[in-house]
Amino acid sequence: MGLGTFAYIRWSKSFLRLEEAMQEPNLKHFSEEERKLVVQQVMALIDEGKDDEADALHRTLPLPAEYLQTLKECMGLEALIEKGVNLSTAVEKYGKNWLAS
Repeated sequence: MGLGTFAYIRWSKSFLRLEEAMQEPNLKHFSEEERKLVVQQVMALIDEGKDDEADALHRTLPLPAEYLQTLKECMGLEALIEKGVNLSTAVEKYGKNWLAS
């Protein structure tokens, strides 16, 4: 996989920040509490008119594996990784080889 940057979540004093990092697949697992906190952050960003930031943060949440498979077929895996899309559910369902195929 190539080098680049993507937005990821880092916990810092009870809030989430988007930061630049080396491009790696987003495979973060979220507890229900963490997921709710991210959704609250997304809604706050939308209310502030920060739609691009809200979209980037929202992409960090896991999506259904079947939906990720369709996105992979349409957009390609690299595009999903570059956008910081959470791929954890696809890897859980299809295995680590999903990232290589």
